Amino acid sequence: MPAAARRPYRPEVDGLRAVAVMLVVLFHLGYEWIPGGYIGVDIFFVISGFLITRLILDEVENGSFSFRSFYLRRMRRLAPALLATLLTTCLVAFVLFTPTDFKAYGREMAWSALGLSNFYFAERLDYFDNASSLRPLLHTWSLAVEEQYYLIAPLFIFLIRKRWSRTTVMYATLVTLVLSFAAAVIAVRADPQIGYFWTPFRAWQIALGSMVVFLPRHLHLEGARGDVAAIVGLTAIIASSLLLSEKSGVPGWAALLSCLGTALILSTKSAPLTFRCLSTTPMLALGRASYSLYLVHWPLIVIVSYWFLQPNLPASVRLPTLAASFVLAFGLHHLIEERLRKPAPTNTVFVQSTMAFVVAIAAGGWAMYHSSGLPSRINAPVIAAISPYEPCRGVTICILGDKEKDAPAALFVGDSNARHYAKAIDQWGQSNGQKVIMVASAACNITGDFKIRKHHLANCKKAKAATSKLLNEHENTPLLIAHNWNSYRKQKMTERLIEFIGNVGKRPVTIVGQTPYARKHYHHCGQVQSFQLSLKDCETYKPYKLDQTTTAQLRRELSGVPVRFIDPATALCTAENCSVHGEAGVFFYDKGHLSLQGAKRVLDDRLAAHLLKPEDQPTLSQ
Repeated sequence: MPAAARRPYRPEVDGLRAVAVMLVVLFHLGYEWIPGGYIGVDIFFVISGFLITRLILDEVENGSFSFRSFYLRRMRRLAPALLATLLTTCLVAFVLFTPTDFKAYGREMAWSALGLSNFYFAERLDYFDNASSLRPLLHTWSLAVEEQYYLIAPLFIFLIRKRWSRTTVMYATLVTLVLSFAAAVIAVRADPQIGYFWTPFRAWQIALGSMVVFLPRHLHLEGARGDVAAIVGLTAIIASSLLLSEKSGVPGWAALLSCLGTALILSTKSAPLTFRCLSTTPMLALGRASYSLYLVHWPLIVIVSYWFLQPNLPASVRLPTLAASFVLAFGLHHLIEERLRKPAPTNTVFVQSTMAFVVAIAAGGWAMYHSSGLPSRINAPVIAAISPYEPCRGVTICILGDKEKDAPAALFVGDSNARHYAKAIDQWGQSNGQKVIMVASAACNITGDFKIRKHHLANCKKAKAATSKLLNEHENTPLLIAHNWNSYRKQKMTERLIEFIGNVGKRPVTIVGQTPYARKHYHHCGQVQSFQLSLKDCETYKPYKLDQTTTAQLRRELSGVPVRFIDPATALCTAENCSVHGEAGVFFYDKGHLSLQGAKRVLDDRLAAHLLKPEDQPTLSQ
């Protein structure tokens, strides 16, 4: 192929991009009828593998390939729109986000700018968990996968093809596909988060697209047979989006159908009816702007959800949010993506400017993180919700209160629902001359062997060992236990708790019951109200039935055990509703933990009495 020659434009590929991005957008909007819409990302991976492999092979074989040219094109294609999205979202977050959330955004922005956010989120987040609703850059994980692929693919193909034949490249790609798929099947069972986010377990999807390039010409169907093949491919894609769910184990076996369907469409030479549908003006316009739409839709969904204090986008604003996503996407596409994508004589200036922006954004993100989310930019009631975990974040054994005291007034153990009392207890202990030793590890039930996510295992093991050591060193010291009991109620929670209590000696034991959460982002209330909005939701909320049921279960099943019981709901709730905030600030740090003010409320109302010396403790369960 001559150096000037180019492969003919395939409009149906842009139509396929339109299908992929709409599946993802509809899924993220929260439409329950499309529970597998996330497979749109899988489609993008297959398309990328096909297009990039074909491009590199053609250029290597006709002698026009240049690493510099390839990476410059990729940089022009991806960087401007991504950096514009990061900066714009940062500006909105600066105004709207609480310090806690802005701090998290800063770190995620840094990882996203560096093209490593897939590894970051794999260690900290479940893609399908509600916690993802506060992560406006979560979707950049797939961009990171592609960027990492773009770093490896040219070198992989160039080195093999320059020395061996095209067939050798095909076999190397096939081996990559088989090994990656086998690894993905294992990974999604062993650790679903790692399996979902990490590039090695997505490589088979990209390699599958690459394999289409090597198909013999006689296998590229056309005409009526092409239409049948394309319809079968689209059916596989749509069926996957309707039948899969968050529990399907993607990118393992469950992802195979949609990826094969995509590869089938790409391998079809012509399909008059199907390709005509994929090549309509709206589909082409949407396909060409699919990258920009993918970039803007998720941050917008998160910001709108944040504004409405909801963990997920309210149904009433789904269509307006979709419309706004289209407006922003086409604006980004035409004003930035298309303009900066075109070659220009200022390539050196472009590269230097882009790299400077990447470094500046990454550095700015880390600065936001290390400044605790710039709390000085917002009002005092919100600042009250700043991390209640301090000074017990990132340590196994934490000394609270009067550190000079020889003997602790109590040992306090548990998961993050124990740790959210840390700062309040620390202040209480300093004021009252008392020392408390805390051992708390996220998602870790100290009282038994419970199912736990892999990335929490190491810290949980340390916490359990530390608890055992402290119980032996402080034989008569009162013990307090607090957990998010809802997480363990289906795993013989009380049986294991009773067994644990039976092994701690004759010391007084106090159980802190389930915190009454509302499953909404009430820690935003002070920030939203700073815009002079009066939201009824920011006053009170109805107690969550599961919390009440769990607390009742604990009370009932511990009734014959010599323990005291604290119900945090008595400090935060009446019989009909619970309070969102008090005079000093909001009671929530996030939608699943108390703020410093909320912890103080429980401490003052019930908990402080149980931190006194054993002979001064109340004799009845509270």
